[in-house]
Amino acid sequence: TPLTLIKGPLENIILKKQVDAETREDLNVMKQNTERLLNLTNQLLDFRKTESRGFKLNYVKTDVVLWLETILHPFRPAFEQGNKNFTVKLPDLPFEACLDREAFSKIVSNLVSNALKYSDSRISLELLPPSGEERMFTLLVTNDGHLIPDSEIENIFNPFYRLKETENQQGSGIGLSLAHSLTEFHCGRL
Repeated sequence: TPLTLIKGPLENIILKKQVDAETREDLNVMKQNTERLLNLTNQLLDFRKTESRGFKLNYVKTDVVLWLETILHPFRPAFEQGNKNFTVKLPDLPFEACLDREAFSKIVSNLVSNALKYSDSRISLELLPPSGEERMFTLLVTNDGHLIPDSEIENIFNPFYRLKETENQQGSGIGLSLAHSLTEFHCGRL
């Protein structure tokens, strides 16, 4: 895409030694915004595909504990920078489930990003494996931020919907809708 064609040369310029510190800082801001725009574009495309049911998932037997650790690793610096207490409770033993890894990563990333964005100081993630005859696992992501009123619970899954309390927060309003659709593709619920 044109964005990836911009991003490549930009990264090459950043790596050059002749670039002064102030210019490098500006270039890094440009790179971050290019990545955000690319991510948003991809989200919109994925969202459109899920809406038109043209989204195809590739289900693979996956060690859910290991995959979650992989997804969560890049978030750690953001929690530290924001002085947020992030606790993760994963089962001691691995367990497998058939899931689309990329879609699952998008679901978890959206939930954790929202928890980070809307928390006051604490975020937790807990993975509950299936028990007994159960075939589904549960992923609980919680934070100590503003509670969503019961009357708004269904609305938050609508594309571009924003609560009045969060109108000034950064975001497009499609991430949760996309996560909701991807969860339904997995026969789950958000």
